[in-house]
Amino acid sequence: MDQQDMVGFWKTIVDTMTDGLIVVDTDGMIVAVNQASEQLTGYTREELIGSQCTILNCDHCSARGSGKSFTCDLFETKQIEQRKCSITTKEGAVLPIMKNASVLAGKDGSVGGAVEMLTDLRALVTRPENCQAEFIDQEQRPMARDHRQVKDYAGYLLPD
Repeated sequence: MDQQDMVGFWKTIVDTMTDGLIVVDTDGMIVAVNQASEQLTGYTREELIGSQCTILNCDHCSARGSGKSFTCDLFETKQIEQRKCSITTKEGAVLPIMKNASVLAGKDGSVGGAVEMLTDLRALVTRPENCQAEFIDQEQRPMARDHRQVKDYAGYLLPD
């Protein structure tokens, strides 16, 4: 495997991920996204790249300003782990997500940007109700079947 193959493999890997991946520079400008980010946010790659990261309107975001006046706590803390928050999609819907983020630093320690992973929590937020309904259905089906069997058997025993 040569270096050129590896670049192609990484692109395939990143675009195969189901979590959104967003890379920003130190000014908070989005410089790269994967396909999942497009699907989650409703924005196209072209709309996201070159936009300020605040376009997603994250409710727990500390990003302020733009250009050289841009500040973000991530560049101070260096990492965000499993932060539950929500973003606003292009259509205006509020999307619950789990955010993991880390700064991107070179060998000399200089920070060149940050990467964020966005996990869609909609399935998990609605899942308990769905699981409960499914559990109840599965629990009641055998009981209903047993009830019909008892009723059918009882019909044989009872005189007309």
